[in-house]
Amino acid sequence: MATTSRRDSCVVFNTAAFQEKIETLAAPFIRRFSRINRGFVLFHTIFITTISLELLLFGLFFSSFVQSTMMAFWLAGIFLTVFSYMVLLFYLQGRRPEKWMILRDEYIEASQSCIPFRIGSLEYHCCITEAIVHLISQLEIPSVQNRYIQASETLCYLVEKFRIWTRWKDILKLKEMLLFTSIQEHIRLIKSDPADLEAHASLASNYVALATLYQDPKKLALNEELCWAPLEYDSEEMKGKFEVALEKALEEYHIIDEYAPSDPWVHAQRASLYKELGKYDLEQKEYEIILQLDPENAEILLRLGKLYFRKGENAKGLKIYDTLKRLNGGKAGEVITHYDSYAVEEYSFE
Repeated sequence: MATTSRRDSCVVFNTAAFQEKIETLAAPFIRRFSRINRGFVLFHTIFITTISLELLLFGLFFSSFVQSTMMAFWLAGIFLTVFSYMVLLFYLQGRRPEKWMILRDEYIEASQSCIPFRIGSLEYHCCITEAIVHLISQLEIPSVQNRYIQASETLCYLVEKFRIWTRWKDILKLKEMLLFTSIQEHIRLIKSDPADLEAHASLASNYVALATLYQDPKKLALNEELCWAPLEYDSEEMKGKFEVALEKALEEYHIIDEYAPSDPWVHAQRASLYKELGKYDLEQKEYEIILQLDPENAEILLRLGKLYFRKGENAKGLKIYDTLKRLNGGKAGEVITHYDSYAVEEYSFE
């Protein structure tokens, strides 16, 4: 049976020498990404500024244009600018995925040259994953650093929002491409050895990382200070992608459980995914299985106790509380604070 430590080492495989090579290797690719993205931001800035100036001047000189043929020419100029902007925007949007694909493929090829392991081995796939994870961690939306912009709260907010709006889709797309590549690498490995539990665990972690991209733009950009989240994150498409990725991860953990049953680590991973999916009954079931395997695990008792109180199963929650009082007084005090978590609806009779 594969141990938890071995599985974890697969997911976060790293050596100082390899990490140093990857850092050096990734730097020019990060600069290329920033350069391509800056060109797109500049495109938006030029056209938005031009259209804004045209509209402003039209408003200022409107009274002069009313009795003049200049109004027709000016309106035609505004229409031409907007039309040019839309045509070029569609063209650039069509080209960008191709650029990200080229960037991804070249980075993977460069990373392969640094890997000392045999192609197709578990260590080789772990190295590819580590290289991908490193590049993903470097793709971010930086906060505004200009002190003059920061001096105005309104201006700072508008600039931040513009930066996010012009960057988040590019970052999401490239991170998606990188993670899909890592997932395909793991699937190739599993096809050659379907019973490799470490590969299944590492594949599950990739699906979880993919789901994270669809959940929270702050996590996507690695920046908790972002002031605005794109509306697309509330769309059904994003929620659907998030759920599908987590279901894929759950399936990998189910496979591990079939090959190596009664592993608390597997049940803990499944419980956390059920929590993300809002399937609290299944989350509770996983924690109950862990307790059967490890009856005095204070952390699991705490989580299960909170769940019981949240669902209104207070008798079970108090039983957990009594057990925790004996094992860990601090956690017992924490769990009892959730005694009133279950909301009872008040009815008013008139």
